[in-house]
Amino acid sequence: MKCLLLSLALLELLLWHKGSALFLNEDCERIDEEDGATTAPWMAAVSNEQGFLCGGSLITKKFVLTAAHCIKDQEKLFVKLGVLDRSDAYGMDFNVSRIIMHGDYQTNPGVNDIGLLKLASEVDYTDRIRPICILMDAASVLQNINRFSAFGWGKTETGNLSQNLKTIQLRRLPSDKCQHDNMPQLTNTQFCADSETGDGPCIGDGGGPLTSIVRNRTVQVGIVSYGPRDCNLSAVYTDVASYTGWIASNGSSEFLEEYCGVGADGDDSNMVQRIMNGENAIEGSNPWMAILLKPAKDGQPPEFFCAGTLIDECFVLTAAHCVFDKQQIIVRLGDYDRSSENNATKEDIYVIEAHVHHEFVQMTNLNDIALLRLSRCVSYKAHVQPICIQMDPLRKSQLDSMMQLTAVGWGNTRTGKKSDVLQTVTLKRLLNGECKETFWKNDTTTQFCAGDLNDRKVDSCEGDSGGPLYTTGLLDGVIRKTQVGIISYGTTTCHGVGVYTDVMSYVDWIEKIVFESDSVLVVPKINFLDDNCISNSTTLSGRKSQTSAFPWLAHVYIDSFPLALGTLISDSFVISTAQFYPAGVPLKVGLGRNSGHSEMIYNVESVIRRPDFASLSKNDIALLKLAVKVQFSDNIRPICMPGDSNETTTFQEKALQMEHLEAIGSRQESSAIVQRLNSTICYKGNYQKLDENQICFRHPQLISLASGSPLVRKFAHGDAFVYTLVGMASFGHSDLRGPDVYTDVLSYSKWIEGLIR
Repeated sequence: MKCLLLSLALLELLLWHKGSALFLNEDCERIDEEDGATTAPWMAAVSNEQGFLCGGSLITKKFVLTAAHCIKDQEKLFVKLGVLDRSDAYGMDFNVSRIIMHGDYQTNPGVNDIGLLKLASEVDYTDRIRPICILMDAASVLQNINRFSAFGWGKTETGNLSQNLKTIQLRRLPSDKCQHDNMPQLTNTQFCADSETGDGPCIGDGGGPLTSIVRNRTVQVGIVSYGPRDCNLSAVYTDVASYTGWIASNGSSEFLEEYCGVGADGDDSNMVQRIMNGENAIEGSNPWMAILLKPAKDGQPPEFFCAGTLIDECFVLTAAHCVFDKQQIIVRLGDYDRSSENNATKEDIYVIEAHVHHEFVQMTNLNDIALLRLSRCVSYKAHVQPICIQMDPLRKSQLDSMMQLTAVGWGNTRTGKKSDVLQTVTLKRLLNGECKETFWKNDTTTQFCAGDLNDRKVDSCEGDSGGPLYTTGLLDGVIRKTQVGIISYGTTTCHGVGVYTDVMSYVDWIEKIVFESDSVLVVPKINFLDDNCISNSTTLSGRKSQTSAFPWLAHVYIDSFPLALGTLISDSFVISTAQFYPAGVPLKVGLGRNSGHSEMIYNVESVIRRPDFASLSKNDIALLKLAVKVQFSDNIRPICMPGDSNETTTFQEKALQMEHLEAIGSRQESSAIVQRLNSTICYKGNYQKLDENQICFRHPQLISLASGSPLVRKFAHGDAFVYTLVGMASFGHSDLRGPDVYTDVLSYSKWIEGLIR
């Protein structure tokens, strides 16, 4: 007891001299003498989709501290705050946006049993919700505190989880008195405690806090880790004081990603020269750099078109103008020399979703920012690390005042060709007036200029678009790179001045997209009209497929004369337009023609037109029922269609969001990206407007369309690509240069489903 009093006296003295700076969060709980410690406003209930899992403790507005064993192998978690009774309707529920488990956690014997949960939104402190205190600089003193309180909703003597929060008084035990049931030797980051009554924490109490009252504040000393199954002997606790550095570095919400902006060691003053007329960057100094590629086509390797930056395990930041019209994108991480055949550090990952800013203006490049969600989240390593994104808006003026900036990319060099080796350039932030003299379309609120007006040889260039402009500074004791800009546009000669998207103007937009996405990619269940439309041969791995690119494309014939195109939607039906099928004339459908194999010919049993079909003016759609069922293969497979009204709504919404879709031509394996146009640009004749079941797209100059040519949307679904049918060509301008009118197939989903099923 005398030792405890001395330790508390020493801690009082430290707090007296240093004030609250010793605490991770200065707003942490002060005990009201009338309430005591029974309100536990920092207590957190951690659950998954099946129900309650563990306890935890709120330590800041965005982080909950818990045990690693509670969150290991969990994909989706939730946190409830502000309750003593878990069923209390007044509690606040939060989604977890990030699960951070200690990298050296060992299941047996529970070493480094500590983790953090990042909440999707900030907590508003109230009388019922306050953070617990984490002492950051008094480890030796805390380790001499021997009396604690433990809190939890764990199992009681009835064998059931408690609905109401329970507390128990505990005492520290020497490690040698903690050995029972073959318990392993404790490390210096663990300690043991028991109660004088023989009670102890039980299943469900894991992750909860072990606390002590220090100068009228509740301080967390330990985390409930593990104990005997009968719950009535001493238990083991993670020593929080041993992990304050880890908590501070991982539990800060100042940056989007806590461990960020740290590259290979090197002298930053010599690291950058210039992209134009430039020197190579130090290998490994920019592990957040991403290359954006178009997939391989016609035997050619993937084509490099822009750059980006890794800002999160699952997201790459880039420019909207790079990706707004791209249907398929590969992100390459870990690259330095594009010409090198050493692929040990390179990772190619397909983009599953491109979030282009909803107010992007192509003409002026306003809001030139986009986020690419990867088909799988990456694991950080030496050559793959995130750059820092400053999330605190109060720091914007500080970042804006930093005039020395660095641009990085593989863009054009003095030779006029894209660089194989990553290049860097030091640029100066320019005043808005200097920028306006060069670029009339500059928007001073969300864009800024950088360059060197005295040295017109220094600039970013073509191929650098989407890449970062960053500042270097000492943050949290570490030299970090913080991205302040995205390379947007410049002069055609790449000399002097460039315009950059101001990243900090978009932190709310970035945070919303990143945090609302699941940290672990979950493949949604889609109710397709025919599940055979998902082909395992069309994978995201990037391996070259020997199968048809469009295994659902159908050719309609009268005898051997090609009449129209169609699309296979099930084993018995092909969808096409209703125009060219005279009554009583036998029709045939060819499938698998573009696969390199012999075309399979099927007789058409009947043609089912919409009853209200009226030539080109209305309802130009028909189903061709085949005389025998199709045997599916890698070369013959249906396209994906919605299987019910709910899926139809989702498919329609997704299609409407796409300004560009893929048009399939009548020649072998031909396709082109086409742009959606305002319906007033298209007309049926006599300047009649299109009806609600017709859509207008720009004519694809590079391919030849036929009646029934499919208009498709392509997206990643799990580890496969999925094509969905949006429309089919109905008619176009006679000069073959004007826009084309397509029948909106999704508007007829209910009619189609009724006939097929």
